[in-house]
Amino acid sequence: MNRDSLLTSLYPYLTDGGAICIIDPDRSEQGNREWRDSLHYIVQKWYGEKRRAGEAYYEHPKEAYEDIIRRSPFHLEQVRIPSFEWKWSISSLIGYIYSTSFGAKRYVGEDAPYFEQEVRESLHPFEEAGALTESIDLVVNVAWKDKKRGG
Repeated sequence: MNRDSLLTSLYPYLTDGGAICIIDPDRSEQGNREWRDSLHYIVQKWYGEKRRAGEAYYEHPKEAYEDIIRRSPFHLEQVRIPSFEWKWSISSLIGYIYSTSFGAKRYVGEDAPYFEQEVRESLHPFEEAGALTESIDLVVNVAWKDKKRGG
């Protein structure tokens, strides 16, 4: 996705003083790494090593959101949300995976019950111990439309 073009194309649709928000999660390395490694292994086993994104493959952006907003007609404001702990259940993790472009259920097709069973078996001990948690930091990049900057 060309993020520069996307911002430029969105700009005229906002009223003066309007904004878009880009929420940038940073899942830190704090918390139990073992369950995440186990889940990552299972996801790669079932979906492949390259992350899908629709009909293409995902490549992590080389440039931060804030840098792209700064060179756009928008005015950047960043809001950092204090770290918080997120507690997952196995069902919510499976639902999360299915909700992403790389983990769409259609990619595992008829084998979805077997994928889910493997996830459940692998993560059950962590869920029982209350260890399906992770520390999350969020940055909200607010891109404001303001008459002074872009017309």
